[in-house]
Amino acid sequence: MFICLECIGDPMLKGFKSLPKSEVTCTACNSSTRRAVHPARIARFIRKHLPTHFSVDDGLYDGYEMSLAEVVSRAIRCNNSVVCEAIAQKMVSSRVREDDFYWQGQVYCVKRSPFDDEEHERWWIVGDWQDIAYELSHERRFFSDKARKFFESLLHEALSAERPCSPGTPAVIKTLLSGTKLYRARVAANPTEVQHFKSNPLAELGAPPLDRAKIIG
Repeated sequence: MFICLECIGDPMLKGFKSLPKSEVTCTACNSSTRRAVHPARIARFIRKHLPTHFSVDDGLYDGYEMSLAEVVSRAIRCNNSVVCEAIAQKMVSSRVREDDFYWQGQVYCVKRSPFDDEEHERWWIVGDWQDIAYELSHERRFFSDKARKFFESLLHEALSAERPCSPGTPAVIKTLLSGTKLYRARVAANPTEVQHFKSNPLAELGAPPLDRAKIIG
């Protein structure tokens, strides 16, 4: 069984690579295409994310429960019940307890947001940025432990990020072949500075402007 990327509405899943080498038939729309994935691959990708947005239903609102297949349908934005059920079956386990998220026969509900509204959520997300920007602009600009720790955590998160469509592959680090030539630059005010920069390019030169940046393999 395969599902084509056209039948999936989630933009992250649409970015899947390493697709079949020959054409397959999509279970949802019956079209022949190479841009398709197996339900097991989708299940592996979304399994760890579903508990972030959905929770086990405690029966508070009778009649609003969702099956795992319905949760999958919402998550990947696909209305084909056969496909969603196949993906769901790849995630359930008979070896877990009844209160486990992926217990066979479990029912679910949308997890309540901890925020009162969109403005509250936006404030929570950008609050640290605004605090740091204010401190650097109007308070301690140098030797600020708060700013240092903030940027350390930011860099750590960025360097640890992985590509959603390719787990284990860095999202912001590009590994170049040995011998790759990189252009570096710096604006010099006079010929004396030019000679000074050329005498120690590793220390004095930096990344060139975006419109001049080049990578030669």
